[in-house]
Amino acid sequence: MIAIAALAAVALPLAACSLLGPAPGAFVPAAAVPATAADGAAVLLPDGRVAAAGPGGLALYDPKTDRWQTRSGPPGGGFPTRLLALPDGTLFMLRAFQSGPDQRALRYRPADDRWSLTRPMLERRKAPSVTLLEDRRVLVAGGLGDRDPNTPLTSAEIYDPSTDRWSPAANMLTRRYGQAAVLLEDGRVLIAGGNVSATVVLPAELFDPERVQWTGAGALQVQAFLPSAIRLRDGRVLLVAGLNFFAGGSSSGVEIYDPRANGWSLAAPTPSQGLSSLALLGDGRVLLLKSQPDSGLFRAEIFDPQTSSWSVTPALNGHPDTAVTLKDGRVFVTGAGAAWIYDPAASPPQPGQEGLGSPRLTLALAAIAALAALLVLGQFVVTRTLERRRSRPV
Repeated sequence: MIAIAALAAVALPLAACSLLGPAPGAFVPAAAVPATAADGAAVLLPDGRVAAAGPGGLALYDPKTDRWQTRSGPPGGGFPTRLLALPDGTLFMLRAFQSGPDQRALRYRPADDRWSLTRPMLERRKAPSVTLLEDRRVLVAGGLGDRDPNTPLTSAEIYDPSTDRWSPAANMLTRRYGQAAVLLEDGRVLIAGGNVSATVVLPAELFDPERVQWTGAGALQVQAFLPSAIRLRDGRVLLVAGLNFFAGGSSSGVEIYDPRANGWSLAAPTPSQGLSSLALLGDGRVLLLKSQPDSGLFRAEIFDPQTSSWSVTPALNGHPDTAVTLKDGRVFVTGAGAAWIYDPAASPPQPGQEGLGSPRLTLALAAIAALAALLVLGQFVVTRTLERRRSRPV
């Protein structure tokens, strides 16, 4: 009886623990990014394909067939610095040359493989934030200008794809470049982080497109230059710090912005430091790509907003660039000469464990052990009951 109870005490909690929480997910190799489109940026098109732009050109990836189509590169070349997919199916791209950023943005039409230059921006900008607004216009804010390359801009401007015109927006409250920008549920844009005069900017701000007005949005507690930020399903914003030159290079700091309180709160830091790319999973968790350049490895760190906790996947060989959430909830990851798809529902065995580390296998074994314990315990109870009845005097 003691052995049976011990078995049940181990098996039942094991089964219960295996049932709690989503599977850790896994990376699956995908068709490699063409060399011309590698080492750049990638976005999801409205039709479900992924567009990847690199210094040598552009390519389109179809998740249904796991195939790439190479397309023509932008006229004059250049390195893509910002890439957006517009609702009409076209691409909007900012680029830079060795001499500096281009004052003209580019539009690309996948339907007929055609590039075109927009009208010149009001100001030439290096490392601005670029945000697609609810009304399909594009907000470009901050960055480093031409007049004084060491002083960030406060100016912002809006591009209207329907008219191919740029119009000035109100100046930001704080000069900055290398900041994060996120569109909120109510249509406003949150700007946070960035740098000015070798000092990380802590105050955040909000842009209201209807009023063409900037207002304060609290202040960060962590140093965040080139941060990554993403809107959560509940409307809050997750920000991962990125670089902190004053604390040894990179940072593991994480904060969450709540629009209702117009304030920030610290969250659990990332398991490791370094620059990152964020993608929202279908269940509301956030995938964070982290590279380890010295070892040539990378992994995913998964943040759960409900518990403010992190979990990690096993490390893989590769150098990822961008994570893009596909329409089916998986995440497509581009890299140098490679590509992967992260499947949140997959749970392969851990390397070297021959399947024993698989959460699904663990669940199955735990469930079998629990069922066996219950069957043995039931048999024991039935046997004891029959023995007691037989021992009673007639």
